Amino acid sequence: MKIFLATPATHTKIFTKINPRYCLETFFELKRKKKDSDIIKYMQYKNKQASFLLDSGAFSFMRDKNQLIDFDKYVEDYVKFIDEQKILKIK
Repeated sequence: MKIFLATPATHTKIFTKINPRYCLETFFELKRKKKDSDIIKYMQYKNKQASFLLDSGAFSFMRDKNQLIDFDKYVEDYVKFIDEQKILKIK
């Protein structure tokens, strides 16, 4: 069983200190943090070890009724981010 720790963008210092084998982050949170370079480096490092999952974060922004988001643009940005950061795709 693999247990993925979540939200390295929120707790970057803790994640880089304990260096968990499996972690998960949402695109929603990375976008909100304006793609902090430390988080991107950590994510890319974890991705090479096949232990990083990037979730779309759609649930996170859908539950915030006060925020209007263009879903089509959000998906386009998500795909662009995956390509730019060379996130491995699960086959």
